[in-house]
Amino acid sequence: ITINDILDEEAIEVEKYKVFWCQAKDDVKPQEIFDLQKGSSADRARVAEYCIQDCVLCNKLLEKLQVLTNNIGMANVCHVPLSYIFLRGQGVKIFSLVAKKCREKNHLMPVVRKPYNNNNNNKFGQNGGKTTVVDKKEEEKNEGYEGATVLPPDAGVHFQPIPVLDYASLYPRSMIHRNISHECLVVRDEYDNLPGYKYVDVVFYNNDGTPQTCRYVQPKDGKRGIVCEISQDLLDARSATRDLQKNEKDPFM
Repeated sequence: ITINDILDEEAIEVEKYKVFWCQAKDDVKPQEIFDLQKGSSADRARVAEYCIQDCVLCNKLLEKLQVLTNNIGMANVCHVPLSYIFLRGQGVKIFSLVAKKCREKNHLMPVVRKPYNNNNNNKFGQNGGKTTVVDKKEEEKNEGYEGATVLPPDAGVHFQPIPVLDYASLYPRSMIHRNISHECLVVRDEYDNLPGYKYVDVVFYNNDGTPQTCRYVQPKDGKRGIVCEISQDLLDARSATRDLQKNEKDPFM
């Protein structure tokens, strides 16, 4: 007896009936597939049923998990072809976002060529028309960055209320607040302290503990840099998607 509907548990008498899920694959072991393929037509039919059920279950999972829908949304947000979501990495999505925003704001993106690596693990680069040789292993040893600061826990029972701060999208909002973007970094004195602009100094520490200060410019009219506009666009897109989720009636979604 096949029932294509949802039944309450009380409607199923476990003592009288054996309930099958009807979604499992045929019990065919991997090695049996090759043996059945060499057998009769009925044996090969069993392999065909196994493969068909395998494909059907995959399609049902894709539909249930909304894999295609989610990735179409990601492709639309990042302005890349749908195939890039499955076949490319994260970098192409960031590059496409930056390239599109630069085109809208009439900015040019320089072409940065990768250095040539030979078989001796040395990296060759051009420096003012002169060829320099840098040991790749030594350079990788010196590279690095400081991660998040982790405070040591105060273990024990605390009877006084402990405030907990949780910032929504801390890093992008911090960048937006300080207008941290590549084209807003002040690297020449002639662009420092100009009228009609405000400046924000961002201090960070190098690996040796010495402080480093970077100054970013922001027009007084609140105009943001390229990276900051991209971050705000992504935050707005995420907020809009979460608003749509509130009206979704499917509890699985």
